[in-house]
Amino acid sequence: LIREILVEELEYLGFEVIEAGSGNEAIELVQKNSFDLVVTDYHMENGSGLDLVESLNGQSLETKPPILLISGFIDISEETLREKGVGYFMKKPFEIDDFSQEVKGILKAA
Repeated sequence: LIREILVEELEYLGFEVIEAGSGNEAIELVQKNSFDLVVTDYHMENGSGLDLVESLNGQSLETKPPILLISGFIDISEETLREKGVGYFMKKPFEIDDFSQEVKGILKAA
């Protein structure tokens, strides 16, 4: 699974990672924790990445974390994603090094 590869890479880079197995679990986690970055796939079991983004948008978070949405197929334009609160987008497939550089860049800019 790509999630396992991404988690391994993030942990290798020294980040603490909390992963969710479904959209509902992800929404529950963001409601109970604060994060420096949220990485989500557009397609998830029991929800979508946009459901998660909408949950984050609806919260009264002091500082909403940046959101990196990844997907191999999406039927929404990047402009619409940005309007909905997605700050960063990566289209699959991508190289793991590109993912690592994207995450580092996002966190540096935050």
